[in-house]
Order: sequence, then structure tokens, then C-alpha cells
Amino acid sequence: MGKAYGFFQCDASLEEIAAVLPEVREYSETPLPVEFFFMHAGDALLPAPDMMDLLEEGRTHGQNYAVEAFYPGKKHEEAADELKLMLQGLYRSGLYPECQDFFGDIVFKKGRDWEYKD
Repeated sequence: MGKAYGFFQCDASLEEIAAVLPEVREYSETPLPVEFFFMHAGDALLPAPDMMDLLEEGRTHGQNYAVEAFYPGKKHEEAADELKLMLQGLYRSGLYPECQDFFGDIVFKKGRDWEYKD
């Protein structure tokens, strides 16, 4: 199963993010098997201790949310691709005031290392 993790800044609540997610999935043409799980960055249930540095780095840059993406039957990088499209869709969804910058990172496991998605 492909897995990827995103850390991003957003002033909206989790409820507001959840409300726009169906529209974002449609706009981004997210395949049905892809699942996203959003949480406050402080509540993140991360699968590996080596992700704590990534989480702390994101927090220092104001990234207050974490999201896990799961893509059954695909590679981790493919899950990261879908996560990137979804986060771009969130930015365009109206949750961000006009001209507000987006701050976020996407990581996935490649071999034994964490890779950042461009």
C-alpha cells in the first residue's frame, strides 16, 4: 500500500477542511481508493520515530495540520502524487484568503529514507 504524509498550514478548522474535501477530490480527480486522514499536527499518529524530526520541522514553520494518504496497491511515491494534487486543490478551494501563501511539505518513504515531494 502506498503511503505518504503531508504537513501544512491552514487557518480553517478540521470541519471546514472536511466540508470541502469532496469537491477537492472531484476537482483533483482523486481515484476512489485513495484515502486521506487529517489531524492537528500535534495529534499526528506517525508510524515511525524517525518522522518526529519531520513533524517538529513542520511545526517550526507554522504547519499546524498533518494528513496521511493511503493508496492501496500503489507505491509510496504515487500516494505522494495524489496527496500533492489534493493539497493544491485545498489551496484553491477558498479556505485560503486571496494571496495567502501555502506552506506545506509532503514526504514518503523511499527505501530506508524519507523523500520530500517537489
